[in-house]
Amino acid sequence: DVATQHLYAHLFGSTALLVAAIVTAGQSYGVLERIQTAVVGLLLLAIVVAVGVTQVDWAAVLRGICVPALPVYEPWVHETYPDIPAKQTALLALAVFMGAIGGGPYDYIGYLSFFRDKRWGLLRPADTQAPSAANRRIDLDAPNLALARIWLRAPMLDVFTSFACVAVFTMAFNILGAAILRPERLVPKDFDLLTPQVAFLTQIHPSLRHLYQLGIFAAFFGTIYGALEVYSRTAFESFRPIVRRLRNTPYARFRLPVCLYAGLGGMFLLWTVKDPMEIVAPAALIGTTTCGVWCFAMIWTDRRCLPKPLRMNLA
Repeated sequence: DVATQHLYAHLFGSTALLVAAIVTAGQSYGVLERIQTAVVGLLLLAIVVAVGVTQVDWAAVLRGICVPALPVYEPWVHETYPDIPAKQTALLALAVFMGAIGGGPYDYIGYLSFFRDKRWGLLRPADTQAPSAANRRIDLDAPNLALARIWLRAPMLDVFTSFACVAVFTMAFNILGAAILRPERLVPKDFDLLTPQVAFLTQIHPSLRHLYQLGIFAAFFGTIYGALEVYSRTAFESFRPIVRRLRNTPYARFRLPVCLYAGLGGMFLLWTVKDPMEIVAPAALIGTTTCGVWCFAMIWTDRRCLPKPLRMNLA
């Protein structure tokens, strides 16, 4: 029955949180990167194959990409799912989805912390004795500027690849939803957010149901597992400038209490909040509305902190 399913879901979620917190507390960045690359590669391959074998109205896809339009619910949504319009407008739902898909400044602050491990630019691991970025002068001679521009390719490729994957995932699920779920008038909702989408792969062969289940497990566990690491780094990078004694504190020592806070807090929400959207919506809305602030902050930092030869051009 439904109550038993919810109990199993809560137990599974709690176990996943606990395992992710334990693994995160003792891992290295290299392990995280390899595991997440494998997860993303598996999901990307499956979803691209699904789009390839689906009959898609590509003219409508192109029009949807190129012509801006405010989303509206079709009349059958009100008739079949009367609680959806009462809870949210289509625009609010879109804002939540954008925040969940693209993340927010809290993700990007954590991403910058990974630069320390990769030793990209002036950022160095917190427990090294290298002088801080603020106290280091950038040589502006021609060879060093040329070297700097070469090294810019690494983060640019990293960012481009990441957002390209996000774009492909998002477009593929939207396309498959329009081509497969919409004709059947199926809307993922409440605790049934992911079941209807199994048709994306079973249309190819019924046995691919297991690949979908594996992909969803990998996506959820990968998200929990990755998020604990990212948000530990977000907290670390946010507190270091304002708490002097943290500036020379090894990151590993700081990570444990954040993992405990996030893990236990996540379990509390898991067992007390009935609607998953109520958990996702606040953070997603904050992410959507503050990403612009982050972008302008990057422009300000570029102009404030970098010598002119290394600043972004006007375009």
